[in-house]
This record gives sequence, structure tokens and C-alpha cells, in this order.
Amino acid sequence: MKSVYSAVRTESFEHVKEFFHLGSQLNQTNSINCEIRARIISANRCYYSCGALMKSRALNRSSKLKIYTTLIRPAVTYGFEIWTLTRRNEQQLRIFERKISKKLFGPVRFVGSASYGRTTYKPVLTTFL
Repeated sequence: MKSVYSAVRTESFEHVKEFFHLGSQLNQTNSINCEIRARIISANRCYYSCGALMKSRALNRSSKLKIYTTLIRPAVTYGFEIWTLTRRNEQQLRIFERKISKKLFGPVRFVGSASYGRTTYKPVLTTFL
């Protein structure tokens, strides 16, 4: 396949479909879907690299939430200010946050009952949406 080049003064530039610049993925259609998918994958990797800490009983939930807000959430929200989000993009980000929150908070036993359920919490990531 032959590459196409553009010339500006004495420099020539190759035409590409997508590339990374300053940690953000840019493409020729200006679609943000690939960028959001890449950010969610990066945040998943970050979460699983901290897996031993997140599963540790030595840390309480507030410490785990601080780890989430300082290490994992910035991996998702880097470059967030320039994104033009669709409902699908917002839904993808909310699904990611719910997945992480389920792992952080886990099942909780209700006081005075033998049943278990999920805790209610104030969403952290969706405050940016």
C-alpha cells in the first residue's frame, strides 16, 4: 500500500487514519469513541494493578475510595475537558464506574437482618458528566 504525503514548505507529512498525541488518540473522523474505550481499558489496567490493595482487608473503604479517586479516575478522565459526549459515551463511563464501585463497596450486610445487598453511595465519576 502506497503512503500519501502532504508537503508544507520543506517538510512532508504522511497521512494517517489515527495517531496518539500527548496521550490522546486522534483520528480522521474526530470520533471520541475509540478514545473513551482506550481510557476505560487503561483504567481497568490501573485498577487491576492495584488489585492487592483493593482486595486487602487492612484498608477500609474510604482509603480504597481515595485510591480510586487519585489513581484510577484520572486514567479515565485525562483529556475529558475536550470530549463531546454522546449518551452512549456517558453510559459507557457510568457502567465503568458502577463496575468499580461494586468491587470497592461489595455486598454489605444490613443491620438487624440476615440479608445482603449493595451499599448506596454518591457517584464519584458522574459528577463530571
